[in-house]
Formats: sequence, C-alpha cells, structure tokens
Amino acid sequence: MKFWLLKIFMEVLSDFFTHVYEQFGIRVNYADAGNLEQFEQAITPGTKLIWLESPTNPTLKIADIPAIAKLARQHGCLLCVDNTFASPISQKPIQLGADLVVHSGTKYLAGHSDLIAGIVVASSPELAAKIKFIQNASGAILGPLMPGCLFGGYKHCLCVYANTAKTHRFWQNGLRPMNR
Repeated sequence: MKFWLLKIFMEVLSDFFTHVYEQFGIRVNYADAGNLEQFEQAITPGTKLIWLESPTNPTLKIADIPAIAKLARQHGCLLCVDNTFASPISQKPIQLGADLVVHSGTKYLAGHSDLIAGIVVASSPELAAKIKFIQNASGAILGPLMPGCLFGGYKHCLCVYANTAKTHRFWQNGLRPMNR
C-alpha cells in the first residue's frame, strides 16, 4: 500500500510514517502538491491514498484540492485532507472533492485544550461505516463528557470567526474608530 503526501507537511510526520507504517508493509512516498504534473507522475498503481494538509501549518501552503481530487479519482485512490488549520468553518474539503477529512478536535475545534480528540469525516455512508468499524474495534472513542466540551469549543470558534469577519468588514469599509 502506498500513500502520497504533501511535501511540506511531511517534514513533521515523516519519521512517524517511515518508522511506524513501514513496519506494517505500508510504503509512504512524498510529493509536492504544488506541481500537479510532477504530483501525478508520482502516483503509481500501488497508490491507495493521497493525504495532504491544506493549508499547511505553519507555512500556509494551499493545495488545489479539486485538482488533486480529480487526480485521485483518475487513479482509483482516495483523497484525505487534514483540515485542522482551516477548520470546517472556513474550508469544506468534501465539497471540494475529498473522500475523507480529518480535524484535530484538540486544537481549533475545542480550543481550550480540555480534551484530546481527532475527527474523521467521510464523503459516503460506506466509507463512514468502514471508519466507524475501525474506531469501534480499536476503542478510539471519546468519553461521555468530551462531546459537550468539543461542541462548546466549536460554538466559541464560530463566534470568533463571525466577529473576525465583522471587524474585517468594518475596516474594509473605511470606518475608523474615534480617537480617545
């Protein structure tokens, strides 16, 4: 099994992917999603999943998710987007063609470091069922109080985004606060 990953993102996880996944027969290769021709040439018949982070943290590199989704479909592999930095408020990768989306619930979504959570969103009920089976079989579920913490953090995140947009419009319209 092969994965292709966005080059910049991999600086952080390359040791994990190389030293852990290879023990299970999963081969990981790296490609620069900024050059779609080179990226497509790197996809082989053994490639099963394309994983990328967009925007990347901390460099804010943006991948062309619709174009990469098209490549993934042409080559019969899944596209998974790590959407942690963008959050589901500002970017919706499934609407852009991704098959799977992952978020860190610990970071932006919860926002208060009061839980450790990862979120996987699937584009189809069949894919969701496969993920749910793995989650249930491995015991990777939240405790009974954690969904409330996650939802509270998400509501806070929505307010922050809304106020940021209002402030941006305020300045964009040329309005200036009074000097005091």
